[in-house]
Amino acid sequence: MGDALSTKEAVRIELVRASVRGEGALERAFAQALRLSASALDVQRVGIWFAEDGFRRIRCRMMYDAATERLGSGDVIDLSASPRYQTALRSRRSIVADDARTDPRTSELLLYLERNGITSMLDSPIFQAGELVGVVCHEHIGPQRAWSRNDADFVATISDMVGLYLEQDAQQQTYKALLEARSELEQTRVMEALGRMAAGVAHDFNNLLGAISLSAERLARTAQDPSAGKDVASLVDQGGRLVKSLLTFARQERGSQGAQDLVGLVQRASSSLRSVAGRDVSVEFVLPASPVRVALDPVRFEQLLLNLVVNARDAMIGGGRVRVEVASEDDGREAALHVLDTGVGMSEHTKRHMFEPFFTTKESGKGAGLGLSIVYAIVTPRPTPS
Repeated sequence: MGDALSTKEAVRIELVRASVRGEGALERAFAQALRLSASALDVQRVGIWFAEDGFRRIRCRMMYDAATERLGSGDVIDLSASPRYQTALRSRRSIVADDARTDPRTSELLLYLERNGITSMLDSPIFQAGELVGVVCHEHIGPQRAWSRNDADFVATISDMVGLYLEQDAQQQTYKALLEARSELEQTRVMEALGRMAAGVAHDFNNLLGAISLSAERLARTAQDPSAGKDVASLVDQGGRLVKSLLTFARQERGSQGAQDLVGLVQRASSSLRSVAGRDVSVEFVLPASPVRVALDPVRFEQLLLNLVVNARDAMIGGGRVRVEVASEDDGREAALHVLDTGVGMSEHTKRHMFEPFFTTKESGKGAGLGLSIVYAIVTPRPTPS
């Protein structure tokens, strides 16, 4: 008796020390709890089951078989015709069934018991934040077994620890979501501030370009050489395109947002995309036969495509392949656009900064660093003014 008590206390202490932190930590904690519990009670099968559809059924999240030392999952038990078993779980007390096939609470699970050769059961409900969410099942196979009060108290501890692990994991997920939301908010504020700055610079620069353009026209009219002013006009055109990029990034230009067919838009842009890709880069298209409709501005969408293909082209030194894919997802409620290339990819540093305006990995004078920033501005919903 003393050895059994000390074994169970040792298990309790070990489970309390377990930390649910990091990738896969919850599953590891579950597996440890099942193994230790099966060993302490000398039970062949111990499983963690979670409720579905308002406790009309329970699904096995993890099952440990001591005979094979393997973990499994996925089995489902229909509880729609098991009211006494459900009521017993909601009582917050362990279900102690020495003869599981005749006990009024567990006999409702007779098909499951017979299929798995189970004669005795010791089940304890799992509560998370005060809500019944599942059950830890201890399944004895072989001659019927008489469970002790200490056994019942022990399995209650196991289910309490499983509930605690769930709450710890939920807290970790909430904290992670908060950090991500904070990072996104900070990024949004930076982008908005840069957008306002870009808009101001674009307007001032556009005014300057207008004055230069007028001067070039006067020069062309008065000069003896008819080609005078053409170089200036060409530079003005380049400056105009830069202004347009700045205004797009700053979201000062908004087009129509009617329903458009992505497949048709990509097909119409295919010639332009192949042209900007150049002779050394092949552009492939994977498009569904049926239309994929999305509310967007077709002009801005074409600009998005061009920017993505140009970015892919510049990432493939010596040529390569670009694949443009359109797909309908979630039964037509969502659409996906993929632009993939055979380039070397991005470093972690580049990934962290790739949507920042004026960030570029190209040589000085080879790019303004606005391509992916404009893509980000186009696909990110614009905040509604308060």
